[in-house]
Amino acid sequence: MKRQRRRLLLVIASFTLLTSCLSKLGGNINWLVPDVTESRFGLDKTFANNNAENHDNLQKSTREHEFTARETLESKIKNDNVTKEVDDETLPTEYNDLFNCPAPPKWLRQKGRCHPKNNVLFLKTRRTGSGTVQNIMFRYGEKHNLNFVLPSGGNQFGGAAALPFHKSQILKSNISMEENNILCHQARFSEFGFSSVMPDDSAYVTIIRDPTTQFESVFTHMQIDKLFRIPGSDEQPALKNFLERPESYFNIQPSNIKMLTRNPMLFDLGISYQDTLYLRQINKYIQYLDSKFDFVMLTEFFDESLILLKKFLCLDIEDITYFEHNVRSAASKFVDTSAEGLDSAVHRWNLGDTRLHQYFREKMLCLIKQYGENKMETDVMKLREMNDKLYDFCVAEIAHDSTNVWSPGNVRAIAYKLKKGLEKNTRCVNMIKSEHIYTRELRNKYIAKIKQNSGLPTKPKETQRTWKKWSAPAIPVQ
Repeated sequence: MKRQRRRLLLVIASFTLLTSCLSKLGGNINWLVPDVTESRFGLDKTFANNNAENHDNLQKSTREHEFTARETLESKIKNDNVTKEVDDETLPTEYNDLFNCPAPPKWLRQKGRCHPKNNVLFLKTRRTGSGTVQNIMFRYGEKHNLNFVLPSGGNQFGGAAALPFHKSQILKSNISMEENNILCHQARFSEFGFSSVMPDDSAYVTIIRDPTTQFESVFTHMQIDKLFRIPGSDEQPALKNFLERPESYFNIQPSNIKMLTRNPMLFDLGISYQDTLYLRQINKYIQYLDSKFDFVMLTEFFDESLILLKKFLCLDIEDITYFEHNVRSAASKFVDTSAEGLDSAVHRWNLGDTRLHQYFREKMLCLIKQYGENKMETDVMKLREMNDKLYDFCVAEIAHDSTNVWSPGNVRAIAYKLKKGLEKNTRCVNMIKSEHIYTRELRNKYIAKIKQNSGLPTKPKETQRTWKKWSAPAIPVQ
């Protein structure tokens, strides 16, 4: 008994000495040694309060860490001029000092003869120049008689709700999955969905854009101001009003509409909304996309991206010549985010898309450097010269009010008028052909091909709808 008392006194003396030492150093361990006169309930309450306080401190620390990470990223965006367009002359080196370039991919290291990749999944994203790449895919597939995976109706998979891709959304056929070659219509990324309709060796390609210009284009093209009833004028654009308090508009809208007004590129690439709220999940998903897509193009480096796409898919340079598609006409509404001082607000609201663009921009600069800066400059110049020659040969003029190009409301897209006498020039005709006309023609050919393979009678459908004024049928003379 005496021995136990001595041990207890020794423990109390040790704690007293420790408390004295820490108090002299400015410490405080009152939470560690509660008042010995407190009841059992009092001790439990003291420790519960302390645990709750520690938990709150941990949560506060976590929030501060997230905020610091976000602030650091925004600072990097501002200081490193992520959104600044780079001239061809200063193209290669702006980011390579900050980003450790991985080893060049196998297709970029390959020398000599290559084998074309005819199985291609091109994920068409919104307002990124993807319509121009889609036209390249259309022409290449037709040239080589390849099979397209087409929507059952319209020009996109998943409908207006932008549902993740599923094989139930495609035009039904008796063609096996192994015979499918190209999928290049608007779709929301789903690894499971795409793998159920495309061969295992398919090349996965997509394109992204600087969020400041892409978000403005989505906002204007989809007329978000009307959908969300956002006031606006020439002096105070609706986009500016939206970005001043985006949550107040965003939180009251149906999910299938509002998901396109925050990180729309990541949305098209399949991320869930909840994951866009955490920087860690955003970074994790970007790494996932990097592992699934073989090549990610950038609108700001469009011609350079096409040269790299040519190398990756083993195409001829004639295959990647293009006229721009789905481009707003000069008469359409346009908001200059830089002039309105909205760039930083766009980045804050679209942090996920900003990080996505930053990551693949750095990777693009690495690929350009690994391809060879001088060689890239030469090849880009050659492509642009070929585009100019084709334009002079094929195009009579640009139409700003054509009904052959779909565009919503008062947002008009340009169209091209063919020069007289070139109606049978397949190359010119296909290069100026709009998405909805090309899709309708491909769908009609596809249906005819299925019927032919099935032994059913084929009756070609009209590829161009003609509208006639209705009149009453003539009454036959008795």
